[in-house]
Amino acid sequence: MSANYTLIVTCAGGLERHLADEIQQILPEASVAQALGQVSLEGGIEEVYRICLWSRVASRVLLQLASARVNDVEELYDVAASIPWLAHLGPEHSFAVDFRGMNKWLRHTNFGGLKIKDAIVDVIRNTTGERPNVDTEDPAIRVYGHLQRDKFSVGLDMSGGGLHRRGYRAGGGLAPLRETLAAALLYQSGWPVIAAEGGSFLDPMCGSGTFVVEAAMMATDMAPGLNRESFGFEQWYRHSDSIWESIYREAVTRDQQGRAAFEGHVIGLDLSHKALQAAQRAVAGATLGRFVKIHKHDINDEIDPDWTADLVLTNPPYGERIGEETELAGLYQQLGNRVAALPNVRTFGVFTSRVDLCQHMPLRSPKRNKYQNGDIEAFLLRFDMSSEDSRGYGKPLPTAIYERERLSEEGLMLYNRLKKNQKQLKAWVKREHISCYRVYDADLPEFSVAIDVYGDQLHVQEYAAPSTIPEAKAAARFKIALTAISAAFDVPLAELNSKERRRQKGTSQYESAPESKRFFVDEFGHSIEVELASYLDTGLFLDHRPLRRRIMNEAKSKRFLNLFCYTAVASLHAAMAGAKTTSVDMSRTYLNWAKDSFRRNYVTLAQHEFEQANCVEWLANATGEYDIIMLDPPTFSNSKRMSDVFDVQKDHEKLIDDAMRLLAKDGTLYFSNNYRKFKLEPGLAERYQIENISASTIDVDFKRNPKIHQCWIIRHG
Repeated sequence: MSANYTLIVTCAGGLERHLADEIQQILPEASVAQALGQVSLEGGIEEVYRICLWSRVASRVLLQLASARVNDVEELYDVAASIPWLAHLGPEHSFAVDFRGMNKWLRHTNFGGLKIKDAIVDVIRNTTGERPNVDTEDPAIRVYGHLQRDKFSVGLDMSGGGLHRRGYRAGGGLAPLRETLAAALLYQSGWPVIAAEGGSFLDPMCGSGTFVVEAAMMATDMAPGLNRESFGFEQWYRHSDSIWESIYREAVTRDQQGRAAFEGHVIGLDLSHKALQAAQRAVAGATLGRFVKIHKHDINDEIDPDWTADLVLTNPPYGERIGEETELAGLYQQLGNRVAALPNVRTFGVFTSRVDLCQHMPLRSPKRNKYQNGDIEAFLLRFDMSSEDSRGYGKPLPTAIYERERLSEEGLMLYNRLKKNQKQLKAWVKREHISCYRVYDADLPEFSVAIDVYGDQLHVQEYAAPSTIPEAKAAARFKIALTAISAAFDVPLAELNSKERRRQKGTSQYESAPESKRFFVDEFGHSIEVELASYLDTGLFLDHRPLRRRIMNEAKSKRFLNLFCYTAVASLHAAMAGAKTTSVDMSRTYLNWAKDSFRRNYVTLAQHEFEQANCVEWLANATGEYDIIMLDPPTFSNSKRMSDVFDVQKDHEKLIDDAMRLLAKDGTLYFSNNYRKFKLEPGLAERYQIENISASTIDVDFKRNPKIHQCWIIRHG
């Protein structure tokens, strides 16, 4: 075995041991090291080709060209520039860089990828006088970069795209169950051994056919990459046609021999006409029609004894629609009844996130393994059907933090609303690349809380209950809410970031948090620090997301003034767009927070001003001119640092007049506040052009609460 490179083979989380075992089978002489989400080994061109062609659970095969510890972005660039890139690609190639990882000095994956791109272009251009083109959609060569703390590695993606794309799904359609995960579940269920013994396979709810196609490919010894359209190594300068052709022909021969040797059958059943068509297309695309039969079947009907199998494995519905618990319970019960009635079944596997539903099946004592199905935590339950211990009704341990059956009627009502909201927001969140959003805002009068998602964290705030509600009752209701939230989001109660608002003496409205919980989230590609425990607010007002986006899009080469700036997130976005900014707030804590954000996003502070001052007094005495001003005052303030009490309704007219004095002739003032009863002083419309843009500044996640704020554009007449 040639050992020219370090090869890093990645996989979905939880599949590492399957991948390590598989590569040991593909390359018996390899020394494989297993880590989270990957395995590594030493190898050369032949090893690259064999893994790309034969691995059923790998996501990508990466060929490492350099690895070093780096302390800043310039050192990262130097490592990338030290690679003799002309040994791997030339100016005629298009390429793209996929970068993963962040640390304290690199908060943008885009920026890390940009530095690698610059290094590649510089190396090739300095030698040839020409530069290769960047093509993020369909590059000839894919380069990867990875940063973990200060350890940086860079190299080539030999797979050229996810290896789950086998080539048997016409049009590149995605399966609900990823092919690599399906293969891992078949490994876990013992299918390769069963198939080698002439056993058969059945999926009684086959959907688009992922299990049946992957099972047939294993049974016939068909390489998963045999029908793949292309690999990333094919345009690599060091690619060897002769070695690849030899390995590919060997796979063709094994496929022919495997098809002749397999004595079992593979069957997929489903009731959906659309699913059956998709499954039949997948089977045809894999040229496995001789070995896979797809039939229409209702799980409420008995399964034809001729369709019996040694291994039954299926991925039944998890249930996303509101009010379908009874329907799903009956479905799982019938599934268990039908499989239990089949003769000769050795193993029955159910892959589901709803382990609680399996209690309705006439089976018990399953072996259980946890996997990640996309964003969903799911489990493979395997029942040994040859054992009498598996027969009879039993309750597997629930996977949810709280069993749904333990929720009160009120709690279940909130649980169902949360599931509905999650489903409604899912497509928008994915399409707009939103990482922080509101998922619930006192939708139900019984549960007056706001629930926000910040990356992988939940933030729960309780609104103050009316004085007519006894405090003990409000506290009990909040506990019910937390229980339902824990179950709906599958997050332990201890990991919820919750703030209880109670009627208290003194100035405190929330119980104090024991410690800080700061971490970073992404907004518009910029790194934003949020705090979910110690402060009343988090450092990021989610409802102003559309306004911040609007300012960012208008800010290039402009002078931007941000009054009552809080943590100055709008200023950061404007600065990243090319504006010179001035941010004013009375809090030193928030201004230091803002400065840290600028530094973390590599914005030079010398180009930007941060003024610790009472905004009302600062505005009255300020000089200068600004193209864009954001004025978002509080509803009320009686801070000790202020000489007078501020009331937005009473004081907004003078505040706006003072701001307009600083606004350039063609400039724009954005005035906003969250006082629900606020009325704009009519006399302002006589002096300025005013447009109410409130509706356009309310994003999808706040449509249920459109009075969260009001916003106007104000310009000189």
